[in-house]
Amino acid sequence: MALFSRGHDLESLLKKLESKGYRDSGEKRALLKELDAVGPLRADDYVRFLVSGDSDLGRYALDRVASCKSPRLVDQLLSALQRAPRPRWKPIIMALHRLPGKALTDRLGPMLQAKRLEARAVAMEVLAGATNPRDVLSLLKLALKDEEEAIRVRAVQVLGLAARDGDIRAMLCEMFRHRDEAVRHAAIEALARQPGADIIDAFFDLLPNQPPKLQNLMIRGLQKLVAQEGSFSENVLGRVMPLLAADDPQIREAAAQLLASSPDKLGVLRRFLQYAKGLAFWLRDRAFTAVSTVADDIVEAILTLLGDDDIDVVVGASVMARNSRDPRLCDGLIGLLARDHDWWVKIPALETLATFERPGVTDIIKSKLTDEDLRNCALACLGRRAEDGTQATIVEFLTHERRGLRRAALSALENFRDPALIPPLERVARADGDFECRLVALEMLDGLGAEGVATAAALREEQRAIPDAGDGVCLTMLDATDLEH
Repeated sequence: MALFSRGHDLESLLKKLESKGYRDSGEKRALLKELDAVGPLRADDYVRFLVSGDSDLGRYALDRVASCKSPRLVDQLLSALQRAPRPRWKPIIMALHRLPGKALTDRLGPMLQAKRLEARAVAMEVLAGATNPRDVLSLLKLALKDEEEAIRVRAVQVLGLAARDGDIRAMLCEMFRHRDEAVRHAAIEALARQPGADIIDAFFDLLPNQPPKLQNLMIRGLQKLVAQEGSFSENVLGRVMPLLAADDPQIREAAAQLLASSPDKLGVLRRFLQYAKGLAFWLRDRAFTAVSTVADDIVEAILTLLGDDDIDVVVGASVMARNSRDPRLCDGLIGLLARDHDWWVKIPALETLATFERPGVTDIIKSKLTDEDLRNCALACLGRRAEDGTQATIVEFLTHERRGLRRAALSALENFRDPALIPPLERVARADGDFECRLVALEMLDGLGAEGVATAAALREEQRAIPDAGDGVCLTMLDATDLEH
């Protein structure tokens, strides 16, 4: 049985739908079907459906709005758009873009030149709903000249929706040099969301001078390129390397993030270490520190590179391992020390190993005291660790025949504040054949409490009593080691 008799007309159907005079969604669909049988809607009806907030009515109107022949429909929709709350704009804008002909674009031009900002803002949102921004390019260019910053920025954002279009992309790239900062920033943001090879050089040139929020967007865009295989990734990485030693810590951190974005962490890290060996030592340390901020993400790569065939890469990997507490790296360093490498390769590994608190590390360091090339480094490492049981081992070297080892032992003992050191330090201060050793021992005695201070004072008093004592430190017993360079 039909829901309506012949006396029911279009108005009664519309009234029933708009007042929700139906029992359920099934009856609602039946009413909408009945509308098709009664006849096409008027322009006012389409507008009411679209602004109603009812998704079914809005969808019904959208599906049929193109069939409306009323010349007033565009104006009515634009007027309704300016009155409706923003959450209800979408179906109205979609309807406007489904209308045939040039009526819409003819209306938007004057709206973009209206004195009222609200009218210009509405026009921009209509333009943003265009299927292809290229179709409304002349209007967007007009909006780019608007006196209101928000309108100019919105115009760039709309252009950014078609950033894959060659001509529009070229326009956005040209805006990187625009005199208007808001336009520049909006263009950078638009292309950061859809990055390509054409933005790599420009982004790296611009990156240091942008606000943090924009820098983060640019970095994320570049990361997308790094994550791809092929020339995009290679081009980005080629620009990343110099930034790892930049003055700005934020830029160094950004470069490290880009490095870590590569799917080939091993290959990229190896390339970085080869690049870093050509830097001045302080720039190299700065670059290593920057990359070490993401070292936990590349532990596997560092571990592999500790066994690389390129010795410079091995040394770099040893240094980079210092900022990680991953126990796997500790094993890798121990393995490196067991291999047949030159001393200059092993020293960075030994210094890094000494930063791990793992049991057994101290014993490994002590074992290197028998290696003539590694003794000084091993003493320094034991001193930095300053563990119980290592003090006596270091003290033994205070009487070594080589001056360099005696100096290294004194330096290593500076972290110990044990009064038991007073007698051996007194012997050094009194009788060591090296002036520097005697002077350092005296200064160390001054740091060992009242007893150490008294011992140092007595030694100075004795030395003042010695004729020709010079600067107050005993100058006796020059030995062959004083001739060492």
